Amino acid sequence: MLNGFLTEVRDAVLPGRDPKHGPLPPLLVVMTMVTGLVDAFSYLVLGHVFVANMAGNVVFLAFALAGAQGFSIPASLLALGAFAVGALAGGTLKTRFGGHRGRLLSATTAAQTVLFIAAPVIAAVTANPVPTGYRYGLIVLLTFSLGAQNYEWMFWDMGYRKETWPAFP
Repeated sequence: MLNGFLTEVRDAVLPGRDPKHGPLPPLLVVMTMVTGLVDAFSYLVLGHVFVANMAGNVVFLAFALAGAQGFSIPASLLALGAFAVGALAGGTLKTRFGGHRGRLLSATTAAQTVLFIAAPVIAAVTANPVPTGYRYGLIVLLTFSLGAQNYEWMFWDMGYRKETWPAFP
């Protein structure tokens, strides 16, 4: 059983000459790692807010509403809103490039790269801790791009989409 699992992991990370999904699985692994690193950055630098994990922001919003110290209602709401707008932008990209998932991945990754490069530059030129205005700007940049990425992932048919998101076509 473990051997089969390890074989599947190897095939996903290092696809063979004629893989079913081409380079997509290793790219998804890399994007997942980047998403985790960005969330760690946002939690530590931007003050108890995630830019990729919206379920975490709902919990943080509840903590803030309950009066817990260190949690921000505006930051959590801003993250949730920017994520939703990013998902709408992802839908626009899907409409434009959806016929070819390689082009969709390229377009989303290019936009995300620009935003991901801008975020640490902005963070580096500001004071420590990051002032509120810059903090909110960083939250919007990062959460917007990850909202678009999240929307895009939902429509890559890799054999499990129907079971994972049955409401989507």
